[in-house]
Amino acid sequence: MIKSRSGFSIVELLIYIAIVGLLASVAIPGFIRIYERSKISATKTTLANLKQAITTYYLDTNKYPNMLEDLIERPQNIKSWSGPYLEREELPEDGWGNPFYYSPTPGQKHPYELYSYGATGPEGGNEDQISVWEK
Repeated sequence: MIKSRSGFSIVELLIYIAIVGLLASVAIPGFIRIYERSKISATKTTLANLKQAITTYYLDTNKYPNMLEDLIERPQNIKSWSGPYLEREELPEDGWGNPFYYSPTPGQKHPYELYSYGATGPEGGNEDQISVWEK
């Protein structure tokens, strides 16, 4: 009588490991690209929400906020403020967990600058910036 052995041989295990490694080397970069695109998309959505809040603030007060915090707490010198203009009582962050950059720019092409520094953050320069004015 011949005994049958249960389990896998070492060659079968090596083939299995090679196949799983090959699949992972193809799939993981794709997942990383999708994950980064989702951060960009979330950042653009948050920028659009901030733009709407700033516009509502402007319609109520006839001026743009000096800082994003003015959307949450009434500035002392503004009487017609009817906020808070954001749903949460804290400022949102971009998809990478960084604060948004905001600065009023009267007399310029746009009345204010509002953007995310992108994946590189404030230290990374301007190459990854996502502006509220981008299409």
